[in-house]
Amino acid sequence: MQLTDLIITHILPTGTTFAVLADDMTQAVFIPSKLALMAGLQQSMTVGAIIIPNLAHPDKTPWVAIKLDRGGKQMQMPTSDTLTDMILADLREGGMATAETVSDGIDYPHLSVMAKMQEMARHGLIHQRTYYAVDPADFDGGDE
Repeated sequence: MQLTDLIITHILPTGTTFAVLADDMTQAVFIPSKLALMAGLQQSMTVGAIIIPNLAHPDKTPWVAIKLDRGGKQMQMPTSDTLTDMILADLREGGMATAETVSDGIDYPHLSVMAKMQEMARHGLIHQRTYYAVDPADFDGGDE
C-alpha cells in the first residue's frame, strides 16, 4: 500500500485526530488517538499515511489511517493479537463491561472492539450475556 499525504485539521483533547487528504481537502480521515499520540501529531502538520475505508462512519469520515510515516519514523495500529491482549487486560481490571466501555477504556474504535469481542466470545476467551429491559433507564443500574 502506498502512502497518502494528510494535513492534520483537528486534534481532540482525547488525542483523537482528524485530517484531510492533501490532494483532495474535501475528504476527511480519522486517525485513532493511539496512532496520533505515538506520532506526536500537531495541527496543520503534513504526514504520510496508509488509509483504508472507514466502515464505522463512512458518511462523516470516509477514511481511517492505520499507519503513519512521519519523516521516516513509522507508526501503525496494534495487531489483532495486541487488540485481544488490550481487551483482556481491560476486562481483568474492570470486570464486566460493554464493548463500548472497553472501546473507551483502551481508546480503540468501537466497531473493531465489538467485532473482536464477539470473536473472542465464540472462541471461549471471554463470556457474553444479553440483557433485555422495557425501560432503557433500567440498564443504568439505578444510578439516577
